Amino acid sequence: MFSSNFKDKIKQKINLLELIKEYTDLKPAGDNIWQGRCPHPDHDDTTPSFRVWKNNDNTWSWACMGCHVGKKDTKDNKYRNYGSDCFAFVQWMSDHKNSKHIYSFTESIMILADKYNIPYCSDDKNNKIASLLEKNYIKAKCFNINLSNQTKKYLYNRGLDDYDIQKWCIGSNLFKSGFRITFPLFDSKKNVLGFSSRLISKQNNYSKYINSKESECFHKRSFLYGIHLLDESCDEIRITEGVFDVILSNKYNTKNVVATLGTAFTKEHVSIIKHLNKKPVFCLDGDKAGQRATYNAVKLLAEEGIYSKICILPNNMDLADLANQKKNDLEKYIQDNSLLYFQFLLKDCSKLFDSKLNELRLNFLPKILDVAKSVNTKEEKIIFNNFIQERFGIKQIC
Repeated sequence: MFSSNFKDKIKQKINLLELIKEYTDLKPAGDNIWQGRCPHPDHDDTTPSFRVWKNNDNTWSWACMGCHVGKKDTKDNKYRNYGSDCFAFVQWMSDHKNSKHIYSFTESIMILADKYNIPYCSDDKNNKIASLLEKNYIKAKCFNINLSNQTKKYLYNRGLDDYDIQKWCIGSNLFKSGFRITFPLFDSKKNVLGFSSRLISKQNNYSKYINSKESECFHKRSFLYGIHLLDESCDEIRITEGVFDVILSNKYNTKNVVATLGTAFTKEHVSIIKHLNKKPVFCLDGDKAGQRATYNAVKLLAEEGIYSKICILPNNMDLADLANQKKNDLEKYIQDNSLLYFQFLLKDCSKLFDSKLNELRLNFLPKILDVAKSVNTKEEKIIFNNFIQERFGIKQIC
């Protein structure tokens, strides 16, 4: 996948001695030789049997004389013979009895490239998208395997369990802003197009969510999170804003929930909805910003002859909050609280009309009460009350 030039570039940038010092203490043991206890988790090294040295060509090598690993003349088959460069070291350190995943050679290249901020460069120039997808898939697996306990605790508090974490391949990774939760962005074919990452704790200088940069395979304006789990048996597609809205709705058996990842609903999204041939139901936040975004989205779809339904969420709640509250009743809530397109557009007019009507009723009420004094018989009272309720919407007066 990666060219020899790219691998050489990583080796040139990395100081192997400093890399290994992150795992064990090394002390000078001669000209261009350092030694220390073996850093491998399976080797209980009581004497310094690990060596790092500089070769005549200015490259670096390493070996453990106890494990017999790193040297080319390996005699002990207990461990794989990885070689003795920086990539071999990363692979070797992941290969132990408690390991959940042993890094491949390609993964070791990617891990070091990420660690030292070296841009990727692929051999396959004619198939750059395929290379990006492969890289993203491997990164998603690595992030998931290295999920921190802090991240797990946060996810549990949000209502997720281990099954949800694995289903959505949620992980964590260290960024400049600290540890972030990583959410792979799957397309309908389950390719990983990129990532959305979220800060675990609020930091004023950094955005809460960051999405992958635009690339040959990821275009935010035309992406819907959760589309890879679309159920053809459901004739609706529920559109919301964030990853947790989708994950928690899916957890409680509400089908076909997708998210725009905080971006405005676009013409590219309209094209996707048209292609899917499913009834759009918007479930955006119940605050003013959410309602404004909903209005803009339904108008955009209406221009293409697609008339949406709108589920009005309680104020100060998003779909994730509602999912945790309603659980398996969320589907019923969406069905029972969805307005048709015209009902949504006339909702404010209807409220204003009712308000003005109540104002008029209050203005006419003294006159009505005065007339009611002249109504005496039981039959007249029945006729009078029916008339007042039918004409003015006021219930029994006398």
